[in-house]
Amino acid sequence: MQRAPQYRALVRSGLAVLFGITSLTLVQCTQVGDHLTGVRLRAVGPAACIKACNDAAFAQSQAARERHLLEIGACQSLPEGPERDACFAAEEQRHEAERERIAADRKSCQDACYHEGAGVSQ
Repeated sequence: MQRAPQYRALVRSGLAVLFGITSLTLVQCTQVGDHLTGVRLRAVGPAACIKACNDAAFAQSQAARERHLLEIGACQSLPEGPERDACFAAEEQRHEAERERIAADRKSCQDACYHEGAGVSQ
């Protein structure tokens, strides 16, 4: 019966050594960066990307509006007649095309946000 306490002590010592060796091997692991795995370590998601797209589109819209107002002012400086009317019509067309381009760019930018970090090449 005296062998049982010695056996238990030997088993506990062996487990302690095994636990120590396992701990030492796991401590040497290093965390890899986002660029290696393609998986984000920070939970940013596409929200920041979409906000950047919206901010860029807003800035472009403001610039387009300012240019539109300047062009309208230039048209108003023309004498009444067909040339002035043509100026207003051309400016409306140009401005509408610019607004459509900004909207398309915004959508394209937002669509690209959902593929960030997914390994999708574009």
